[in-house]
Amino acid sequence: MALLRQRQPCSRRAAVSCSAQAVRFRPCIDIHQGKVKQIVGSTLKDLPSSSSSGSSSGGDPAELRTNFVSDKPSSWFAELYRRDALPGGHVIMLGADDASRQTALEALRAWPGGLQLGGGVSTSNAGDYLDAGASHVIVTSFVFREGRFDEERLDALVKQVGKARLVLDLSCRRRGDGGYYVVTDRWQRFSSLRVDAATLEALASRCDEFLVHGVDVEGMQLGIDDDLVSLLGEASPIPVTYAGGARTLEDLDRVAAAGRGRVDITVGSALDVFGGKLPYADVVAWHKAQAARAPAGPPAAPENAAMVFMGIHGGPSRCYNFWMDFQECMHESATEPLKCKALADDYLECLHHRKYYERQLTIERERRRQEAEAAAGGKAHH
Repeated sequence: MALLRQRQPCSRRAAVSCSAQAVRFRPCIDIHQGKVKQIVGSTLKDLPSSSSSGSSSGGDPAELRTNFVSDKPSSWFAELYRRDALPGGHVIMLGADDASRQTALEALRAWPGGLQLGGGVSTSNAGDYLDAGASHVIVTSFVFREGRFDEERLDALVKQVGKARLVLDLSCRRRGDGGYYVVTDRWQRFSSLRVDAATLEALASRCDEFLVHGVDVEGMQLGIDDDLVSLLGEASPIPVTYAGGARTLEDLDRVAAAGRGRVDITVGSALDVFGGKLPYADVVAWHKAQAARAPAGPPAAPENAAMVFMGIHGGPSRCYNFWMDFQECMHESATEPLKCKALADDYLECLHHRKYYERQLTIERERRRQEAEAAAGGKAHH
């Protein structure tokens, strides 16, 4: 693939993008036929778009392995994650039916700006999901055609929504050559795209984050795929979330260690809110403990900022100017680094958009307050 080029692995350069941060727990809301479920993803077949919430999934229903079906609406989970300050979770539609779409939109409305949306995302609907409240859209199958990576489709999506609101799902399985390859079409089909340092470097300039399910262990509570997590921690130059196999707090610690503090973690079937044995409250406490242990202060300087922040086509990456402003300030104020805090904050906001999310939440809270006030006023006049 022409766009991919070799790069030095993360361990051989002290880049900002390679420095350890707080490992975050990224919650999930998986939706199938209009219900919040936990399914072994590798057993899922395509669901016809005309199917109703009462129909079976495509293929033989006996092949589908469902770990859990919730009696709670998707909004209940979204509000739970909002209460516990867990932004960046994933709402994934495991089917193209209308019931699943409505259930997904319900979750987005419950926490606008707090959740990402994936499942059937394309140029025809990505903008609608963002307008509905998704912070990012997650895409896989749309940018693959007949098992091959389609750069034109990805470029069209980036042009439409902007890479700052795009997450690339590189969920993968291991093949006989020992490499990991992206799988598409409900994880049933191997693509030709190998997940390695060159691929991650090349695609990082066209999205804000990666989401990677270890499909070989996903939904089975068999423990994490250590080799895959290590690869992501070593090679990803942008935020990346791993999902698959986590069942205990020790597994979360393994992700933090194998990923060098640079890989976030999603837990699904193992959580007690999804019928598992791992207390959700314990995972939230683990998440907060990781944040408390995160290194404080401004980001460390890279050895070669020009190389670190070079875009895929040779120009500067999106946060390069923010970084250079911060670097210049630190050079001029070496003995008074607090003078540069605002510039460091600007750089980190470019990377993670946390202030943006908070503004969106504030706007939504005010809108709801005004609607409630208007409704109460209307009742008072009757």
